Amino acid sequence: MKRYLVALFISCILIFAVFYLVEVRPATKLYDDGDFSFNYPTNWVVKEQNKQLGMVVFSNAEINYTIKKQQIPLGYKLKEHIDKLIFPENSDSSFQFVRKRNFEVDGVSAYEITYKLNSGNESFLRKELWFEKDGYLCSIISTYPKERLVEFLVEKQVSNSTGKLLTEKFLSVDLGFSKVIEGDIGNSEAFKTIIRTFSIKNPEMNSYPFSWGKLIIPKIGLECSIRSDTVNEYNSVYHYPGSVYPGEMGECGIMGHYTQYSAPLSKIDQVKPGDQIFIDDLLAMKKYVYTVVSNGEDIRWDYLKNPIKFEQSGEPRLLLVTCFPPGRTSAAWILHARLTSVLPSDL
Repeated sequence: MKRYLVALFISCILIFAVFYLVEVRPATKLYDDGDFSFNYPTNWVVKEQNKQLGMVVFSNAEINYTIKKQQIPLGYKLKEHIDKLIFPENSDSSFQFVRKRNFEVDGVSAYEITYKLNSGNESFLRKELWFEKDGYLCSIISTYPKERLVEFLVEKQVSNSTGKLLTEKFLSVDLGFSKVIEGDIGNSEAFKTIIRTFSIKNPEMNSYPFSWGKLIIPKIGLECSIRSDTVNEYNSVYHYPGSVYPGEMGECGIMGHYTQYSAPLSKIDQVKPGDQIFIDDLLAMKKYVYTVVSNGEDIRWDYLKNPIKFEQSGEPRLLLVTCFPPGRTSAAWILHARLTSVLPSDL
């Protein structure tokens, strides 16, 4: 009898172990493009690769997974950026922030941000995972269509006509989003596997000056790169390291030449209050929409003795800075704008 119980116990352990390995730890295979590698579920199919952008897109049924690695610019701190991210109250209703949370995978801090996307009568859930590996910023971004979300009954307390509390059942689709938010869609272990096995190949060989975003001002036909290493680069502007990054609470400062290096801000005086300015952020894979509040009213004649100080709190703002008068460096011309909308990147 004892031998039978021992054999039964061992069998149960083996069955549990097999179930764990098959169901919880899905079968994986290796992705390796020579620059970075990781293990991913065997039922994911490579849909698109862009080695220049350090990006690969997988698909599994109707779900896409975009995995990307990129250099971290000067002054950028992932945790600080996530903590400071904010959505303005009048942000575009088609892209709504749901929640932020963080967790650890084998000592690696990962940050999850969830958004709800609305397109016409369709709803989607966008789930982002951010982490750092070997000095690089890495992300996994997935989009779930409404059809994959769970509809289920929930109980709520309501009052009847006499004021008595009753418990009734309601069909909740939005709480189906909550099921995905908590990882019940079944991909959380797949994400952890990618984070656990993610590796940058020869990180020192991949290190080079780069731009991490684009500044777009339709009013003056401007589209140029944003850098953190120098202002003296053609068709580029410079992000002040002492200012916040786009989308964060506080002031994001960007400087550009008025007459030199392709003069990106030579027509800044033509931009008026109410005009829109866009920042395509390749780090956060977002498009930030700023609305101009004032332009030309703030000219700092003493900026050489009293450098511009950028606030680190308050609503998200953008300050575009250039030299004034044209061709001279006597003063700093500053345009002020505030964040009015956040959209997902076109990538």
